[in-house]
Amino acid sequence: MLSFKEQLLKDLDDVFYNTEEFAELKNIYVESGWHEVRAIINDQIMSDRKRPSKDHAEGLILFDLKLSFPEIDLGFVPKQGRQLEMDDEIFDIVSSSSEAGEVVLELSRLDE
Repeated sequence: MLSFKEQLLKDLDDVFYNTEEFAELKNIYVESGWHEVRAIINDQIMSDRKRPSKDHAEGLILFDLKLSFPEIDLGFVPKQGRQLEMDDEIFDIVSSSSEAGEVVLELSRLDE
């Protein structure tokens, strides 16, 4: 019988990060290299597009999203304050966490 942690990791792999169910394969560039991860992207959980309060430039908006993937796909947890490239866009890593084998990054970028 599997332990709770083993079962959780199995469920993450078999269900949530199954590319035929919820996840999609994404190539990300982070900390000096390209990596393919099984990702779940959620741009609805974060605040929707908003104009940055510190920047008064016309037409700039702040775009936030949450990126989740299995830690085993990357082999490490990217650090807050670094940058990540995905889909030809560069994001700032606003927060970074890992729990039970899952990495969750909150990402932000300016857009026109």
